[in-house]
Amino acid sequence: MAVQHINSIYSTMDGGYEAEIDRVNCHTGRAYRIIIQHLGETHLHYSKTEEGCYEWLYDLVRSE
Repeated sequence: MAVQHINSIYSTMDGGYEAEIDRVNCHTGRAYRIIIQHLGETHLHYSKTEEGCYEWLYDLVRSE
């Protein structure tokens, strides 16, 4: 799987979190993934769009 780093996000708001967004090319085509460290847990999410990763991040940290 080929990976291209897109963005890193660090915040002390909403309990604190750090996230890495990458574009990945795999057998199903191009996708975006976000890996989040938040409140001592690691979360992984794949999306068809980069914006989908940001939306998922903000939904996750604001729902805690």
